[in-house]
Formats: sequence, structure tokens, C-alpha cells
Amino acid sequence: MTDSIETQMLELVWKEAKLRKSRKKKDFFASLGDKVEGIIPPRLIRVLEEAFFGAFQFVFYQGAGVIELTFAKKKLRPGGTQPDLARMERRVKTGAFANTALVTIEGGGLGLIGWGLPDIPLFLAMLLKNTYEIALRHGFSYESKGERIFILTILGAALTPAESPEGPDQADDVAERLDMGLALYENETETMRQTSQALARAMLVSKFIQGYPVVGVAGGWANNVVMRKVSDYAVIKYRKRFLRRLCRQGAAPVISENGDE
Repeated sequence: MTDSIETQMLELVWKEAKLRKSRKKKDFFASLGDKVEGIIPPRLIRVLEEAFFGAFQFVFYQGAGVIELTFAKKKLRPGGTQPDLARMERRVKTGAFANTALVTIEGGGLGLIGWGLPDIPLFLAMLLKNTYEIALRHGFSYESKGERIFILTILGAALTPAESPEGPDQADDVAERLDMGLALYENETETMRQTSQALARAMLVSKFIQGYPVVGVAGGWANNVVMRKVSDYAVIKYRKRFLRRLCRQGAAPVISENGDE
């Protein structure tokens, strides 16, 4: 690795360890879930899991074309043989901020009128839109089965409490095999099911609350929390893949002071 890439990788490792450590701490909705677990109907978790699973199937296999209408794929891809990492990071953050703001408003609006479950397909579409944009900005696609599995593992890892802040996770393993052209042994449907379960657990309380008019506006904040967790984790995973690709190609990135055009 060149010195600049090595420095960037070390920074990413530090950021990832920090994120994993933070996943051991429960957010407001997770803590609230422990307190009201006996109040929430047991069937609700199963309903949420099936809702997310169905939404994944629809968005992956039928709704991708609709999502692609919301961004210009060619403009998002990095250009040149020496990409400016600071400029790339600025654009990623700007796009993620806009998408997070949208899901917050959308979730709060539907919660205001007491629509909890109808929010799931819209929220998941925005969650995947943001991840697709992050992938494209780092020069990766999202259409293939392997890339879909990679995205699913990112979502699952971002929302599943970590047992340890150290060590690689499944997303790193999938990324390495993808980029080396090796076959993946993960089953897409099963991975989709596992990720649906992680999303359902992470959003159980918020979707329960969101089903009640007015107070359901809190669902917007829950959407915000989940979007930020996934976005932060996705940026790290795709940036690591991007830097490794540069290293394999023998290219050296430009690291400007502010990433201005």
C-alpha cells in the first residue's frame, strides 16, 4: 500500500472499531423496548419481519428501476485515475444527509396519522437508495446477487449489537471474496431473512408507536437513527473496498485539503 492509502485504511479501522463499540450501547428505542416488552404483542415482531422481508423482495427484484429514477448513476461514479478522497467524502456526506432528512420527514409524517407498517416499504426503499448511492460514489455496482448479499450483510451488521468491537465481520469476508472473483456461499434469501429480523428488532418499538396518531411522529426519529447507523457503516465498508481496489491497480488517490472542485 502507498502511505496515503495505508493512512486512510488505519483511520477506517479506527472508525469501525468505534462504531462497533457504540453498537454495544442501546439507543433510546432499544432501551424503551426492554421496558415495554410485555406490552407489545408478540406477533408484532413476526409481522414486522415479514413486512421487511416482503419489502426487500419487492425493492430488490421489482423496485430497483424506480429507485434509479431518483439519481444519475453516471454522475455519482468517481472519475479519473486519481480520485480526490476529500471531495468524494464530502459528496457522500451531502447525499447521506439529504436522504436521512427525507426518511425523518417521511416517517414523522406517516406517524402523525398513525401509519406504521405502511412506512416500511418507503423507508426500506430510502435505506437502499442511500446505500446504492454510497456504492456508486465508490465505484461499485449494486445490481448483482453478490452485491445484494454484501448490502444485506452491511445492514445486518450495522443494526446487530456487537459482541466485540474487534475483528472482521461477515461484510468484510463477503467483500473480499467478491473483489477476488470467488463464489459466495451465502444464500441470498436466507441473508435477506436474517437482515429483516435485524431491522424488525431494531425498529420494533418505533413501529409500534408509529401506529398511533400524533405520538407516532416519533417514528421519524427512529428512521433517522437507523439510517445514520447503516449509512456510517456502509461508508466504511465501501471505502475499504475502494482503497483496496486502488492498491491492486497501483493507483494513488489525491487527498486535497477540502475537496473543492
